[in-house]
Amino acid sequence: MREVSATLCPSAPVGRYRETACRWKITSQTDSRIVIEATIPPGSDRVNSLRIQLDDQHRNLQVAVAAWEARPQPPPPAGQVEAPATTPQNAPAEPPPANAADSFSWTPICDSGWLLDRTLPGHRLTRNRVPLSPCESSRIKIELSGEGIADLKIASLRLAWDPQQTPPGTVEVAQLVRREDRPEAGETDWIFELTESDRAVTAAELEIDWVGPDYRPVQLTIGDSLEPGTPFRRIAEGALLRLPVGERQVAVQQVAFAPRLGKYLKWTVTNRHSTGELNVTGCRVTRADAWLQVARTQLPNPLPDALTLTLHTGQTAIESRWGESPPAPQCEPVADIPMLAPSTGFTPLDPQNSPTAGGREPGASSISFGLREILIGLCALTLGGVLIKWMVELSRTSSVSPPPPQRPAR
Repeated sequence: MREVSATLCPSAPVGRYRETACRWKITSQTDSRIVIEATIPPGSDRVNSLRIQLDDQHRNLQVAVAAWEARPQPPPPAGQVEAPATTPQNAPAEPPPANAADSFSWTPICDSGWLLDRTLPGHRLTRNRVPLSPCESSRIKIELSGEGIADLKIASLRLAWDPQQTPPGTVEVAQLVRREDRPEAGETDWIFELTESDRAVTAAELEIDWVGPDYRPVQLTIGDSLEPGTPFRRIAEGALLRLPVGERQVAVQQVAFAPRLGKYLKWTVTNRHSTGELNVTGCRVTRADAWLQVARTQLPNPLPDALTLTLHTGQTAIESRWGESPPAPQCEPVADIPMLAPSTGFTPLDPQNSPTAGGREPGASSISFGLREILIGLCALTLGGVLIKWMVELSRTSSVSPPPPQRPAR
């Protein structure tokens, strides 16, 4: 039997954020349309995130984004006449500057992205990231469309692999238990009851039946009881937003935050900037799944076909086994362990401070030290070495006896 140490993670290890070097250029720009072509070096990592940073002089604009990747087409079978290539309805009008001998097709990887920069009462809303379907192609075509973008200047364009594109966790439906209107403050409280109070939530989304463009600031708080005098803890602030982008309407109605425990979730919606009624139909929350991460260096090498991992926490022992192919730990949720109950004061880790954040691979060691601790350790080692050297010199000096007196010669 071998004892190993483990690190508690608020979610499944998903790798690290990696940017991919790319070269881009604008191939076409009109009053309502900009076409960009990006080239990625062969052999680069795949990408699923696009970040476009607009020049700061551009304010109060909404831009629709679409993207395609170039995929090679297999040659037609012998004796079969190749049909003429068709162009998708929304494909870039500019033909890609490729060799005539190349044969490829443009495959959509994003058809509903959008960029935003709007100044609203009390807020400046910006959005510069666009999710993409996982792409491994070395050529990507990007199209920006909107009104009045003839002079739009792009400061930077980056492609990356974002492991948090889809936040891990379990989505559940919360039940509405109370609505409180405060006309004097221009606010409305929507209180929802969560099904469980011993598993942390990391995001919440209101289900809204929108009527038209709208903007309402919100504040999220969480509490353990609805009894009078029981405080609610503030966890996040955000905004509910619906606005036209191009020919479609886009909406923002989800707020993400660090994992929090509680039984009741309260949305405080500010209605001062809107005149219509907000029709809330429900609420969905995302719960964080806790994982234990064990460094691969602590496990047998090579790994056996069958391995049992037993987790001991006080009076509780949880066993987990992984199969033969591929070896993937199947752990029970950490929240089921009594030592992690809310009564113990356990606070889930912040995802930004988790062992998998900051560029650490899932299999890396889970031990980390700060710069302050490293400097203190170096100073202690230096002083210790000087002290030991001084004591050795002192002991040598005290152990050497003086030479015997010499007798005078006769």
